[in-house]
Amino acid sequence: MFLRLTSKLLKENLETANSKPSRNTLPFNYTGHPALALPVGKSSSGLPVSMQLVGRFFDDPLLMRVAFFLSEIDRLG
Repeated sequence: MFLRLTSKLLKENLETANSKPSRNTLPFNYTGHPALALPVGKSSSGLPVSMQLVGRFFDDPLLMRVAFFLSEIDRLG
């Protein structure tokens, strides 16, 4: 499993960034790896920031457990 921070978007380039929405998901759609994104806060300009978790083939349950664990850490502060 690996953790990947997604790109921080600035208000100035939001429209152009959205023209390629699959840049973070496309590699894993092709390979079939389970992947998900979790919110991790907001940028200094107030836009949401997320991280992407990618698991091993056929290990969706572990990916979901790690995502739940991380979301609980975030929720509890």
